[in-house]
Amino acid sequence: MNRKVLILGGGEAQLGLIKTAKQMGLDTIVTGSEGQYVGYAIADKYISADILDKEKIQEIVESEKVDGISMCCSDIGLSTLGYLCDKCGLKGISYHSAQLSSNKLLMKEALINNNVRTAKYRKVMKGGAYSDSLKDLNFPLIIKAVNLQGSKGIYICHSQCDVINAMDKVFMESQLNYCIVEEFIIGEEFGVQAFVYNNNVLFILPHGDRVAKVGATNIPIEHYVPYLVSDEILKLDIIHQIENSIKALELNNCAVNVDMILKDNTPYVIELSGRAGANMLPEMVSEYYGINYYEMILRASLDLSPDKYFEDNKHDTWGNVLVRILYPMEEGIIKINNIVTSNEVQVHTYISDGDYVKGIPVLEKIGKVLSHESSLVESTEKINEYVNSTFNIRMLS
Repeated sequence: MNRKVLILGGGEAQLGLIKTAKQMGLDTIVTGSEGQYVGYAIADKYISADILDKEKIQEIVESEKVDGISMCCSDIGLSTLGYLCDKCGLKGISYHSAQLSSNKLLMKEALINNNVRTAKYRKVMKGGAYSDSLKDLNFPLIIKAVNLQGSKGIYICHSQCDVINAMDKVFMESQLNYCIVEEFIIGEEFGVQAFVYNNNVLFILPHGDRVAKVGATNIPIEHYVPYLVSDEILKLDIIHQIENSIKALELNNCAVNVDMILKDNTPYVIELSGRAGANMLPEMVSEYYGINYYEMILRASLDLSPDKYFEDNKHDTWGNVLVRILYPMEEGIIKINNIVTSNEVQVHTYISDGDYVKGIPVLEKIGKVLSHESSLVESTEKINEYVNSTFNIRMLS
């Protein structure tokens, strides 16, 4: 009998996981809210359920007698994943660690308590005296809803007036009566992908991030490896901060995604989560190490020696892997010419030829492209050439 895996969610974020599960010969069940999600059609079985409904998902786990439960690239449903790993004795992130990953206040408290270098912060209650709460913090400040992901519920503030306006928005968006405010560290943003299994960190892979400012926040537009750091002390410091962060959140048997900032040659941890990063980061890890990162994640959920899989299949790393997230810069009708995925370029699109795109300031993703070349310059040139020859926007008249 084939092993059976339950995957939380059937959207684009889980598509690579679902496809890999099928390739591995696993019986694949996908659960999520009703809708036209791409993963539902390719799974062996789809069961309608809200992935935030822990008790309902537990019923599915028990009735289907699944051997493992998994998800990636999203914090939505991470608490459910941890809850079920604990309740049903499955391999994966614990409920405690998932809660720390999903709540920015709990996370900050854990990081501080474990000597992780992170921005100074305060918890702020709705309706309180904001100026009194923040008097020992220095502008600029960044206000964060603790329960939202991505760029949602995050505002950079340069004055008390900005703070008051941002607080109103954050409390409305989060539906909570508290949030956190941090000192905004100005520096170079970068990230880290890592993996921990049976309390052993299998790899720590820093990656460069390029961002663009849209409204009040930065959004990622590119990720690349390797992240070139010449200072050996700095390399060791980054590794030390990651190891302490994993320890702080008690992360185990899971992928790890970390956001960091480098200021004055000093790395700061912004936040982290017990799952793989989104925006083609699993594909970047896969390409760089010569493995299938989705398979590694699934193997961990089934207790099928992801550590041995990684050691047996990784190759010597070389060159540069660059991922670019594609956004339409202007409103119009998209024209797509002959999309081809090859050894040189991998592409995923969310749109079809002739679709309408909104452009700035909405910036809905239209696709992602990956290139693996000898250098960052060559990877950039390859992606530029590919995007310019493939995607065209005809302005609306």
